Amino acid sequence: MVTTQNESNDNDAAYGAGVNKIIQKPFNGQSLKAAMAEYL
Repeated sequence: MVTTQNESNDNDAAYGAGVNKIIQKPFNGQSLKAAMAEYL
């Protein structure tokens, strides 16, 4: 999930709903690739 939100209660709710990874904006290609590599 990519989001501008970075509050712990929002993150906890997202993980509770099944989100595997949260990437905070701004992000770049390298950080996106690294996050995706964890699950590929």
